[in-house]
Amino acid sequence: MVPSALFAALLALLLCLATEPAGASGFHGCATQKLENRGVFKLKTSHAKCRLARQVAFARARGDETPKGFDCVTGSGGNLTPFDCMRRDQTVRFSLEG
Repeated sequence: MVPSALFAALLALLLCLATEPAGASGFHGCATQKLENRGVFKLKTSHAKCRLARQVAFARARGDETPKGFDCVTGSGGNLTPFDCMRRDQTVRFSLEG
């Protein structure tokens, strides 16, 4: 009886540790001061590497409507224009100055 209760408690603990917190979205940050100096702010990516995210952001800043095959949606903003660029399961989010 005791070993099965211990096993159940251990299994419950492992399941709790394996799940993401309620607010987690799967995005990781790629923002740097160097990017901000070049007009790219709040760079985040999901299922893509930061290098690809930077390439997408800089290509979009140069006017490419579909950088690297990503479809970009423009949001509304004040001094910063937000973008969500998606390709299959990959997503790149960033804001451009201007």
